[in-house]
Amino acid sequence: MVQLQQRDMPVHVIAKELLVTERTAYRYLRLFKDIGIKVDQNVYGAYTIKEVTTKKRKAKRNESNTNV
Repeated sequence: MVQLQQRDMPVHVIAKELLVTERTAYRYLRLFKDIGIKVDQNVYGAYTIKEVTTKKRKAKRNESNTNV
């Protein structure tokens, strides 16, 4: 993630640097998006992270306390 903040990287470079397949690199990019990190893709297909903000999760209600 730090490297994506510093420079644009095509997915094959991301995969090579992380020693994973391109498919896994795409999964990581999707995971970043799913947790609220803004991942941008330029016109050449390279990815970058411009800002890091995470989504806030809603707290689940404790169902055991609702049946009093």
